[in-house]
Amino acid sequence: MRFRTGLSLRSKFILIVLGGAVLPLALLGVWLNQTAERSGERLLRGRLETSLDNLLEDVGLRWLSLRGEILRIADLPEVQRELKARGPSDNGIPGASHAPSGAGAQVLGSPGSALQALLVQLQGSVEALRILGRGGDTVWTMPSDGAAGRGRLSDAVRPLPVQLGVFDLASGQRLGTIDVDLHPRALISGSTAWSGVAGSVLGAFEPETGASLLPVSVDPFMLERERFQWRDETWLSVRRELQDPPLVLALSAPVTPFADPFRESARRNLRILAAVTLVVLVLSTALTRGTTRALIRLADAAEHQGARAPLMTSGPHTSRGLSI
Repeated sequence: MRFRTGLSLRSKFILIVLGGAVLPLALLGVWLNQTAERSGERLLRGRLETSLDNLLEDVGLRWLSLRGEILRIADLPEVQRELKARGPSDNGIPGASHAPSGAGAQVLGSPGSALQALLVQLQGSVEALRILGRGGDTVWTMPSDGAAGRGRLSDAVRPLPVQLGVFDLASGQRLGTIDVDLHPRALISGSTAWSGVAGSVLGAFEPETGASLLPVSVDPFMLERERFQWRDETWLSVRRELQDPPLVLALSAPVTPFADPFRESARRNLRILAAVTLVVLVLSTALTRGTTRALIRLADAAEHQGARAPLMTSGPHTSRGLSI
């Protein structure tokens, strides 16, 4: 009589198939799903870094052109003459504000002057401009509503302060400083360097204070992080700092548009793996059914044959001999 304990032979075969084929496929599917997010992040970070590097190159070229226009003011004979006539300070008081006539700082650019012509070229790029003497005293000033003030900054945009030295054309001695408040968009607006990054946000910051210069659709302080959550979505951010002009740029974008193709590919692979798993289970069930039946019949036959065999026992033996 046979006693069946534990799993049947067929169940054991199916478990072997599950452990040897189906389980690795399932683990592979989980791995594909987890790497989809990381693949999207790597792709996005590479795009952001490339785009921001291209943008920095574009900003550098724009600044060289704008810087040259501003420094042309420093080369004007009237500016050179007035700054040479001034000492390091006025009566030993640094920062005193005086014009050539001694009645206060002059307004830059009388009509028809060369200075006025240069200021017209800076319209939309400069919010305010001041020429300071060696002692820090204001010699000339351009108010924000003056000749270059037609491109007034909105309340959401802060100017970028930049200082450029004024030097004597003959001796190279420093005569003063041009103090400029730049429109940040003069360096950035119109650039398509980062247009290839879907949903990207560009932030501009003043290095010393960390003040945000441009309005952005996310919290500007979030752009200081390489990875952050905003409105239930993961964002990545890359930053670069320029020394001239002093400017920090941060480019950020959500991960979702870049991770979605990888997620869809992972879901497609999971569906394929599920179909393969189902086929493997069906085939293994069909194959093990015939195999286990044959093995069970063989085991039954062997057990039946063993029951019919005579019981072998050990005992004393007798022998017959011939009597002589």
